[in-house]
Amino acid sequence: ITYILGIAILGFIAWQLIGYILPDQKGFKDGATFLSAVVKKSGGENRWESIKNLRFDKDFKLYASDGSIEIARDEHHDYQYENNHKKMITWQKDSLDIMLVQQDTMYHKYINTLLDSTATATGVKASIDAAAFVIGIPFSLIDGNATLTYLGLTTFQDKEVHNLNVTFAGSTDIWYFYYDTTTLDWLGYWVKTSDHYSLIVNEEFVEVEGFTLSRKRKSYRTDASQKVLYLRATYVYENYHIVL
Repeated sequence: ITYILGIAILGFIAWQLIGYILPDQKGFKDGATFLSAVVKKSGGENRWESIKNLRFDKDFKLYASDGSIEIARDEHHDYQYENNHKKMITWQKDSLDIMLVQQDTMYHKYINTLLDSTATATGVKASIDAAAFVIGIPFSLIDGNATLTYLGLTTFQDKEVHNLNVTFAGSTDIWYFYYDTTTLDWLGYWVKTSDHYSLIVNEEFVEVEGFTLSRKRKSYRTDASQKVLYLRATYVYENYHIVL
């Protein structure tokens, strides 16, 4: 009896320790609670906010519906958060050096160091913001303009996952983010925009300075039922460098 009682006590202690270490995967009350667990697992909000410099290379290919390549380029991203806030995205096109720059609230495009007067600040901002948003998921979702709704469990890529619905004030886009039920890794998302549906699938992750970041992912155009129509884009991230 003493032996059985001892086993029961050890089992209870182990169960309590597991419950303490791991988040309650089934008991998320709302979107904010769920996102908080994901952010903690992904490296922590305070640590992410303390980043002084984030750099990485991104191989990006955009495909037409017939499979032909519309865009293929190797980009270098350099985001500086200390002192004068600055983001730069650079690549080469037809032997020309292209650079998008955000300097505080100013946005510019340069070609061979010369200001491109045909580029609009709105267009440059959209490109930089989109790149920074995706690389910063889930931290990008910590936004006062975001409405978070935890939808429970669903199926994504033949796997049971957590489903987080996100909308942003001033936007008609509707996002559904999918997270692994064990690791809380971001597996992908599906977004409904004003004129199309996009499905993004993360295929590989990398750990950098305690942060879980996307290394390879693909984007597909789909119909309203998430049926894949064609491959829209591929992304490969390398040479991450983070300064805290």
